[in-house]
Amino acid sequence: MEPKGIIVAGVNGYGSALDQFKSPTGIFLDNNDVLYSADSSNHRVVKWMPGASSGQIVAGGNENGQNANQFNYLSSIVSDKKGIMFICDRENENC
Repeated sequence: MEPKGIIVAGVNGYGSALDQFKSPTGIFLDNNDVLYSADSSNHRVVKWMPGASSGQIVAGGNENGQNANQFNYLSSIVSDKKGIMFICDRENENC
């Protein structure tokens, strides 16, 4: 463990590229050390494999909105013991 911490995702600052975040509001780490992030202002959930230099969109990423493939301000993200992901989309009142 690093006493000062280490950056594991979003190394290039604020933005919408797959190596950036824009208002991340939640993260969780699965049993395989894969990091998932709720990237609110980019309206997407991004998966970061261990050691990856960029993430992969696994949900959303299609601008904000109310369609089935869109989010409108993600507020949190969690997973249960079976690996099922739960995403709270505050402005669409889905959780």
